[in-house]
Amino acid sequence: MHIDTPHLTLHLGRRQMVRLPHSRGARVACRRGAVWITQDEDVNDIVLAPGQVHASATDGLTLIYGLEDAEIDIEESATAV
Repeated sequence: MHIDTPHLTLHLGRRQMVRLPHSRGARVACRRGAVWITQDEDVNDIVLAPGQVHASATDGLTLIYGLEDAEIDIEESATAV
């Protein structure tokens, strides 16, 4: 994953999705609402509620889906290329 800022805050409406390609090390924090996260190469899905955080351990695509209106922070890993 490569974003031009080390920190990004996004609003996801219910049923909206964001795609993070090559997301190893990306950190997703849920500030409000609830999101569902699924990743290539990982059979476990994640649901985040406010205050919960998930860091991606795979290089594949990560999908973040708003289960309800949500606000998330995405931080790129300092070790990401």
